[in-house]
Amino acid sequence: MKHIAPLLAALASAALIGCTASAGDTPSADGPIRIAPFITRVSGPNFDPGDCIGLTVELPGSRYADNAPLTYDGKVFSSPDLIWYNDLHETSTLYAYYPYQAEATPDRFTVRTDQRNAADYGASDLLAAVREAVTPAETAIDMRFDHLLSRLVVHIDNRSSAAAERVLIAGTVGTAAVDIATQHAAADATAPTVEIIARETDSGKTFDAILVPQTVKLTVVLLTSDGKRHEKTLDEARELRQGSRYTLDVIATDIDIALSLGGEIGDWDDGGSLDPAEEPAGEIRHGDATYRTHTFPDGTTWMAENLRYLPAGTTPSENPATQAGVWFPCSSDLQPAQDEETIRTQGYLYDLTTAAGGVTLTDETIALLEGVQGICPDGWHLPTQNDLERLVVLLEDEPDLADTFLTRTGIRTASGSYSGQHVGGAFSKGYLLGSSPCTGSVNGTAKFSYLCIQPDGTMTTVDYLPEAGVPVRCVHD
Repeated sequence: MKHIAPLLAALASAALIGCTASAGDTPSADGPIRIAPFITRVSGPNFDPGDCIGLTVELPGSRYADNAPLTYDGKVFSSPDLIWYNDLHETSTLYAYYPYQAEATPDRFTVRTDQRNAADYGASDLLAAVREAVTPAETAIDMRFDHLLSRLVVHIDNRSSAAAERVLIAGTVGTAAVDIATQHAAADATAPTVEIIARETDSGKTFDAILVPQTVKLTVVLLTSDGKRHEKTLDEARELRQGSRYTLDVIATDIDIALSLGGEIGDWDDGGSLDPAEEPAGEIRHGDATYRTHTFPDGTTWMAENLRYLPAGTTPSENPATQAGVWFPCSSDLQPAQDEETIRTQGYLYDLTTAAGGVTLTDETIALLEGVQGICPDGWHLPTQNDLERLVVLLEDEPDLADTFLTRTGIRTASGSYSGQHVGGAFSKGYLLGSSPCTGSVNGTAKFSYLCIQPDGTMTTVDYLPEAGVPVRCVHD
């Protein structure tokens, strides 16, 4: 997008079971070093189980571990062969990078020239993380992984009589000189230029490529189904900064192509607009509504309001007993609330199929739902369990925000009724839909994680059945 705990008595009819770790998951202080990542790589909403990072641990005057491989288990990176050092008062600096290279921590990194395959596209993404003043701990060490390369998204406006089949990016240096310790990457002046085949993400319309940061006159080649090769070079050299995403608009006719390179959009994990000139900071327009957004200190950006977007062909139902996909919010007396103010403050209630964009839930599609865009705006996605758990940590660091960020609401249970705990005529709990499947099922139906804010402000992730109706907020990619 893969990718803490009392259970709600009011939701017992939905047969919820919490996604929690067993007590045996917590190591002693002299147990294995565990790394909890909280940024995503380009190929999906999170690291995938089996992914491997390289970790270096430096003590003052010595190196405790050098390029040790740690494997992701779906929650943390670890290795049974890498145990904490004994001195609990000795601080160290941790350097980590992805993807792992067995020979050594890389000082040069080359992107794949053919990025059409998801694996090759993902393997072209270089990330690094640094954490200072670390001491041995029972809990996993949070490390933020930053993208060190550049990303180019190519949008095709095809006005020709032939289909767009392939996009090539030519004239760029394909190898970067890298310093993981300083999280820096730049084009290696001694390396040759390459021609990169971009990955097709929307048939004939959108293509994506990972490039080495550099200043370059980009050359774009569009191959069409009639066998023609349309090629054009930008008039001016442009700087592609590390960790930033750029858009390139291509207008194709039967005769030629025209290029327009958009400005830097910002770090991939940062908030912001796909068109900064039209969308003010702290807001995003989606459908007929504008939503406030909040960017946390680590760069994560969330919608600060519940979604009230209606996909084409849908209307909200006032009957929770009907599996309509989207329902009016419920009032404090558990009745459908159709007034404009309640809808604005609480948003609609969505089941997972509707939130995910109308995807039919099957054994094959369930695994693909984590972190999908669904009914979110372009460049945003449904929260994963990692997103929800990270939000809890972020809100703990901003206690003044925590009381106002989440909206307390009721929900529509999977059994077909409104449910919600309220005190003094107002709801005392809040919820946010998540898209990560959880282990286990109810009557053969997979469960998914969502966030619950308790009356005392405690936030936990618990399981829900996909038929339930839950408020939605989106997270910036």
